[in-house]
Amino acid sequence: MTVRDYVYNLIVADPELPLFTDDTVFTSNDADTPQVRPFMVLRWGPVSLGMGVVNRRALSVWVHDDGYDYDVIDVALKRVVTLLTTPRAVWTGTTGEWVSQVDWDGTSDDLRDDTQRTATRHADFTVIGSGV
Repeated sequence: MTVRDYVYNLIVADPELPLFTDDTVFTSNDADTPQVRPFMVLRWGPVSLGMGVVNRRALSVWVHDDGYDYDVIDVALKRVVTLLTTPRAVWTGTTGEWVSQVDWDGTSDDLRDDTQRTATRHADFTVIGSGV
C-alpha cells in the first residue's frame, strides 16, 4: 500500500464519515464533475526533499456540498484532521513506505466552487515520511 492508499483508506473506512466512501472520495485527477453530494477530493501537492528517504508532501483535502450550509463540510474536515494527525510512525505496507507524521497546516475560509456549484472548504496538511 502506498502513502496515498493509506490516507485514502483511512478516510473511506472511517465509520464516523459514512457519507465518504469509494463512490464519494476522489483524487484530484478523478473529480471531473462528480454528481454525488457531498464529495471529497484529495489533492496531493509537491514533494519537498528531506534527509535520506524522509520527505515532506503537501496534501489538501477538499470537501464539497450543495447549497450554502457548511455543517456537513465542517464536521467532515474536523474528523479528517483527527484521522490524519493522530497516527505516528505508521508502516503503510509491503512497498516499504511509512508515514512518520501528518501535520495539520490549517483550514480555509468558506468558499464557493462555481464549476462544481458547491459550497466548499479545504484542510491543508504536510505528510512526512518515505515514499510521499
